[in-house]
Amino acid sequence: MKALGYVQGRDIIYEHRFADGKRDLPPDLVAFMLRLKLALIVTGSNVQTEVVRGATSTTPIVAWNLVEPVENGFRRKPTSKPQRRSG
Repeated sequence: MKALGYVQGRDIIYEHRFADGKRDLPPDLVAFMLRLKLALIVTGSNVQTEVVRGATSTTPIVAWNLVEPVENGFRRKPTSKPQRRSG
């Protein structure tokens, strides 16, 4: 981010929260994170992604380390034709 001109504390703030090694996120931790009005939430498993996705439809989720994201409904299959949108 620094290479893109962002300065931590001025333009961007990283907040780290952990679930103490648990694969799923406790609902109170998810609620706390959503009250912070974060620009996005990063998750590290299918279970965590599902919990966060069930709690918000407005905060973007960046998920990594997912198992079969298309098959598990986290991502749509790519279309063979590019979608064109107008308006």
